[in-house]
Amino acid sequence: MDAQSPSKRFTRGIPLHVENSVERPSFSLGLTQDFGEVSGSMSKSNTMQEIKSKLKNNPIRLEGMSAKLKQSNIKIVEGGKKDQSAAGSSKKRKEKSTNYTEENAKRKKVVVSGLLEHDEHVDVILYYIRKRAKYSDTNAFSFITVDCNFSNLITNVWDAYYNFESNINKESTEESIIEYINGYRMHVARPWHTVDNILIPVNIKEIFHWILIVVSINDRSIQIYDSLRGGALHDSSVENEIKKYAQLVPMYLSKSDFYGKKGIDISSHPKYKSHSECDSFEMIYVNDIPQQDAGRLDCGLYVAAYADHISNGNVVPKSFDSEFTRIQYASLLWNYGVQKIQADATSDSEAPERPIRIHRDCDSSEKITIN
Repeated sequence: MDAQSPSKRFTRGIPLHVENSVERPSFSLGLTQDFGEVSGSMSKSNTMQEIKSKLKNNPIRLEGMSAKLKQSNIKIVEGGKKDQSAAGSSKKRKEKSTNYTEENAKRKKVVVSGLLEHDEHVDVILYYIRKRAKYSDTNAFSFITVDCNFSNLITNVWDAYYNFESNINKESTEESIIEYINGYRMHVARPWHTVDNILIPVNIKEIFHWILIVVSINDRSIQIYDSLRGGALHDSSVENEIKKYAQLVPMYLSKSDFYGKKGIDISSHPKYKSHSECDSFEMIYVNDIPQQDAGRLDCGLYVAAYADHISNGNVVPKSFDSEFTRIQYASLLWNYGVQKIQADATSDSEAPERPIRIHRDCDSSEKITIN
């Protein structure tokens, strides 16, 4: 595409990853999203304390939060004051208990709604991480990401195998999973056999939580990055969910002829020679990584931050400032969008040419045993 074309490639965008020690330029944000509801202008003279203060005391932010709560029928009350009139009154205590139960159920709905919005924001970050890698000349870490819908496909096909009353179309769902493996379904996608690592955001619906897993082809393992470790129920829920990936991913790699395309000789490869193609991958928890504060819906932010560091080939730091990370991603994406407008660039021109799609017949009577 020549320089006179009305739709030009924008091949050098601002990187998503910025060290906290770098001097931050002046910028103005007009974004409101769950990664951080940010509004107003900030300059490099602001300290982190001042920025946090603005976030907490921003009337626009509070007004937006108030509107969301009112839409969900959640009352806003002033905290820190004891209702003396309720003391000694069993009737009022009972009413308070009933109200608490109802309010808790409403908050649970808000949590679910927030997680549904999180997946859209995580997808945006992962898209730009893929695009950054495409135009990078120095990134030695070979990877591709999938979007959050991939998690739904794995959950659905697992349900189709184990729940005889499931209405899921197993054949169609399996075909969609194989299309991801072959490099379809997403912008700036690559076939899995051209990379060594696959970054997958995983939704643990049972506990309303998102984590990141990294499927390492060379190590035949799944590395688990969880921002809320601790607690038997939590860890059990995570392990049960990742077992689906440990069993299903190898099966679909085999069904898509991944190993032949990748050039992996199962009989001689040190990590594969003692396994069959469909044997489960090893699950490995990654320790000493940043943990979110309990009670906050920060899991999507942490998934994005983990993926950001890993995709750069860096070790995930033991801690980072979540408030600053929200501001960082919002400002970088905003600035990147401004640069694209100024360069008259379109995202469609940045997607690579799709490989020729090969349709295959699917035998609905085929039986596969999952150990």
